[in-house]
Formats: sequence, structure tokens, C-alpha cells
Amino acid sequence: MKAGVPQGSVLGPVLWNLAFDCVLGIAEGDEDSKILCYADDTLIVVTGKNCKRTCLKASILVNRVIDKIRGLGLSVATDKTEAILFRDKRAEGLPSSISIGDTFVNF
Repeated sequence: MKAGVPQGSVLGPVLWNLAFDCVLGIAEGDEDSKILCYADDTLIVVTGKNCKRTCLKASILVNRVIDKIRGLGLSVATDKTEAILFRDKRAEGLPSSISIGDTFVNF
């Protein structure tokens, strides 16, 4: 094992909480953004009234989270990343994706 803790380790949840606290704190103070984690999955929720601005904000936040996770020595599978856009049906000219580094994730 190169990194991490053994599966089922009693220290696993404690060490995860200590390490990931810095990731969860990235959106702290922003009432329009939330970061939720469960096991090895991370969910980023960004809300707003302007869809284009909200998508841009989501891209920036996702990239900050990924940088922080990689800074912990962990890898991120951007190919498994998904994005969902909930919007007003009347909205026009909406972005079709968000960017994660050089990768685009379609809605």
C-alpha cells in the first residue's frame, strides 16, 4: 500500500475527517455553494440566479477542490466526473459544459 489506510481500519474515518476538512472548507462562507463528501465521492452544489455565472462559479470551485484533493496526494478521476444543470425552461444560450482543467464535462 502506497497511501491511505487499510480497508476497515478504525483510524480510517478519523484520518479522512482530518485530511478532508480542508476540502470541505473551500466553500465555507459562500451561501450559494456546498461541498458534500461520502466515502470517496465528492458532490459540489452551486446555485444562482444567473446560469452562465453559476456555471463559471461551479467550474472555478470544482478546480479548487480538485487542486486541494491532489495536494493531499490523492488522485481524482475526472473521467468519472458528472455535471447536472437544473435550470428554468425559458433560459436561452446556456453553457453546455463546465471545465475541469483541460477537460470539459457536459451537462
